Amino acid sequence: DPDGQGLPPGGFDVALASNVVHATDDIGRSLARLWRLVKPGGAVVLNEVTAVQTFATLTFGLTDGWWAFRDGPARLPNAPLLDVPRWTAALAAAGFPTAEATGLPGETDPARFAQAVIVAHRDARPVPE
Repeated sequence: DPDGQGLPPGGFDVALASNVVHATDDIGRSLARLWRLVKPGGAVVLNEVTAVQTFATLTFGLTDGWWAFRDGPARLPNAPLLDVPRWTAALAAAGFPTAEATGLPGETDPARFAQAVIVAHRDARPVPE
């Protein structure tokens, strides 16, 4: 919780996260916290695995945190991950109405990206104090 850490609401132009936001128990709540951190018009930049991969599941699936999510319908089946369409929808619902994703070299269909960098811009509503 950013408030509990003394982080100022709307105090950041950009928030960066690499393969970590999916590892939370509730994507909506996590994105709401990011929304609160970023100033109106600011951005979040997410680097996330966006497809179920055997190696990742075998490696990280052995950790308790991999399975700690409580919002299964928001995730890919049998994984804590979101594909780009799910990320885009979750970001929009959290107040990031525009999001663009870039995949690995040669990937052209965002719905099938294995890994993506997603840049989402926050709406203009003021951050409540």
